[in-house]
This record gives sequence, structure tokens and C-alpha cells, in this order.
Amino acid sequence: MLADWYYRYEHRVGFFAMVAGFAFDWFTLWRIDLLAEHILIITYLSICIITTVYLSLVEERSKQGIWWRRFYTTGLFVLQFALGGLFGRFLLFYTISGSIAGSWPFLLVLFAVLVANELSRHHYQRYVMRMSAFALALLSYSILLLPVLLARMSDTIFLFSVFASLVVFTFLNRSIMRFFPSFRVQRNQLISVVLVLYTIVTLLYFGNLIPPIPLSLKAGDVYHNVTRSGSDYVSVTEDYSWVAGLVPGKSVHIIRGAKLYYYSSVFAPTRLTAQITHQWQKWNEEGGKWQTISTIRFPVVGGSDGGYRGYSEKSNVGAGHYRVNIMSERGALIGRTNFEVVVVPIVPTLTTIKR
Repeated sequence: MLADWYYRYEHRVGFFAMVAGFAFDWFTLWRIDLLAEHILIITYLSICIITTVYLSLVEERSKQGIWWRRFYTTGLFVLQFALGGLFGRFLLFYTISGSIAGSWPFLLVLFAVLVANELSRHHYQRYVMRMSAFALALLSYSILLLPVLLARMSDTIFLFSVFASLVVFTFLNRSIMRFFPSFRVQRNQLISVVLVLYTIVTLLYFGNLIPPIPLSLKAGDVYHNVTRSGSDYVSVTEDYSWVAGLVPGKSVHIIRGAKLYYYSSVFAPTRLTAQITHQWQKWNEEGGKWQTISTIRFPVVGGSDGGYRGYSEKSNVGAGHYRVNIMSERGALIGRTNFEVVVVPIVPTLTTIKR
């Protein structure tokens, strides 16, 4: 009775399961450099391999009437659950790490895989599909893991992550095919799919369309003044209403020739040191594009829950539309703040914030 009900409403159940699973991932998301987080991800990956071996065994010997073939459907559910847990956490980590404006192609790929995983389990009855999904999950984790372990971010580290995940995947795939020869006919198709996936991810990375994980923006905004007082940063801002905080692109009122400051707090894992950039840009009305007017680079040091704090300043700011891009050393977008500068004769009421 319960099974009949599930098959009848499978897509609706899958949708609500996806929403519930995503909410669970959000509220249980830990720091990217915590051992518990990596134990959970490795557990999900292990479940994927175990269930893949089981499903392959049942499919290989389907005509032999093995009694535990009755758990085949359960195996599909378990695999779907594990992959959903993986891609849900990856989507959250990568979304937190970068700006949607700069990384939407890669985030869209992860979201599409997550939705496809939750809405239908039938495609996992094909060996190529379940191993392709596992390969993408393994690659996504490798890109996340290596910078944390090596406390470095670079193109070399990324390429090594791709290579390492490909080696692990190749070993596992060959091991499975060695024990289940009937799947060898799908080898070329699987290799083609995996190579296409890995190539797409690599091209997205070198196009700065993958979030600069494991960096993430904890806070960032424009202020009238920022000074350091001991271990605190003191920021001076306008007394905005709470409604203004909900609307992107706020207005900043200054007198002619005044300075503006941009404060950011960027999280990095323990021991990791990286360079970030505050790129100030102004909208050029005549040219119809953003024009870079200032670029300030400084290091961030990992380990603090609240992120590594720093600020930049811009002198002689005129009226117009501005934005500040917070970017990694190679130019991947970590975050962005848009605002409009309005020149006024009298400075508005200001308030002080200590961080």
C-alpha cells in the first residue's frame, strides 16, 4: 500500500524531500575546514560507492534469483539520498563562497543535478548515470578539499584536484568493472561523459565562473569612514532604516570631495593565506559599461569564524553609480556591493558601528 502510494506521487514526494533536505543541509552546515564536515561528506561518498556496487551486483546477476535482490529499490533510494546530501551541501558551500552574479553557470549545474537527483531515481538504474553523478560529486569535493589540506589556492592546486579526483574515480570504476564484466560495454560512454564534465568544470574555473572556494564573504559594505582601534574596526555609516537594508543598491550621501571606505570580512580556513582585491568601479554613462577606478590588494589570513577583516578607501568620489567587487587573486568574484553616491551640501546623520 505504501509503495503504491509512493509510485503514484513520486515527483511530489521528491520535490518536498528536496526542500526538506536542502533545509537540513542549511541548518547543519559547518565550517568548511572542520573535520566533522569532511567526515560527513566522505560518508556520503562511501555510501554512493557501496550502493553502486550493490546495484551493479544485482544487475549483473539478475537472472540468478538472489534473495537480496528485493532490496534493489531500497538501494536506489539510498543512492539518491547520498547524492542529494552531497550536492545539497556542495551547492550551499559554493553559493556561500562566491557571488551568484559571477558564478551562476557552475551553481546552475549543481542546482540542476540536485533537482534531477531528487525528482527521479530511475536514471540511477543505468550504471553510466550513477557513476557520472558520483564523478561530479568527487570532483566538486576534491576542488573544495585540496586548498583546505594544503592551505594554498592556485591554478596548480585546482589542476591537481582535478587530476586526483580523476585518478580515484578511474580506480573505483575499473575495480567495479573487473568484478562485473557486463558493464564494460558502457566503459567508453562513461569515459566520454566524465571527460566532458571535467572539461566543462575546468573551463568554468579558468573563466573565473567557479566560486573561489574555500574563501567566503562574511560581511562587506561601504562606509563614510573606517578606522582600526586595537582589535576592533570602527565604521561610520548613515542611519539607514531597516527597510534600506533589504533593498540592494543603497544611496550614500557625501559632501563634494569626501572619501568613501569599503570594509570586508572574508573567511578562509585555518592556516590558509590568500590575496584578495577590492576593485572599485563606476558606471560610465557614455560608454555604457563599468569602469575600474581603483584596485587595492591585501592578504587575508584564515582561522577566524568572523573572517579576516580589512578595508580600502577611495578619495574624491563624485556622484554616480558605483560597485565594489571583492575578488580572489586570480579574479574570481567573492562578493559585490552596488551603491549610488549622491553629493549633498550637508552630511546626513551618521552612526558608529564597532566590529
